[in-house]
Amino acid sequence: MFNVLLGLGESDCEAIGGGDLAQPANAISSLVFSVVGIAIWLWASRATGWERRFRIVFGGALVLTGIGSYLFHGPQSAGSQFAHDITFLAALVILGVTNIARVLGWPERTSWGLISIVILSFAGVLWIWPSATNALMVLSVLTIVVGEILIRRRGSGSGQWYAVTVIALVVAAASFLVGRTGSPLCDPESILQGHALWHLASAAAVGAYAVATSPARTEALE
Repeated sequence: MFNVLLGLGESDCEAIGGGDLAQPANAISSLVFSVVGIAIWLWASRATGWERRFRIVFGGALVLTGIGSYLFHGPQSAGSQFAHDITFLAALVILGVTNIARVLGWPERTSWGLISIVILSFAGVLWIWPSATNALMVLSVLTIVVGEILIRRRGSGSGQWYAVTVIALVVAAASFLVGRTGSPLCDPESILQGHALWHLASAAAVGAYAVATSPARTEALE
């Protein structure tokens, strides 16, 4: 998903054309993030309080991720690299920090304050150093890992949705590798693109993980 040193989309295999769909398969598949975000919004109606607010904000971040990624692979307008990167990073930070905060019993205001500081800091770094995306991705994933360790210690989580998450992550990892420019399976002219599958699988993984960890977030308030 991240391309930091090459031209927009050059590392994602698909041939770059003109118009508003420079990379059609990668652009259209990007919108699955927005679809998952809308599903999270609908899911928010089944929650109350902090969890409801989390689902609304997290779903919004995924909707923006889809839009940012579409702009990056589609019209490739000015600023689309920044929008592409910061929105997905923000979604991961919101999920990871909220999970940590819930399990550790932090006040909601503290959690949102920390999330805001981290996202704004990431945005500032990306604005100055676009090539820092991969490092920020590692930090974002680290919040997920720390939250998962804490959840496991608590013994909470939904096994069925964890299984969906793992399967989606495996598919995402494999499709990311085969969808890179220079991969033996890369066919720039094909409508079937590994990076497009990465969009589908990674969106599914993030959404499923949010559902899988919802028991830990809600039980933390009981």
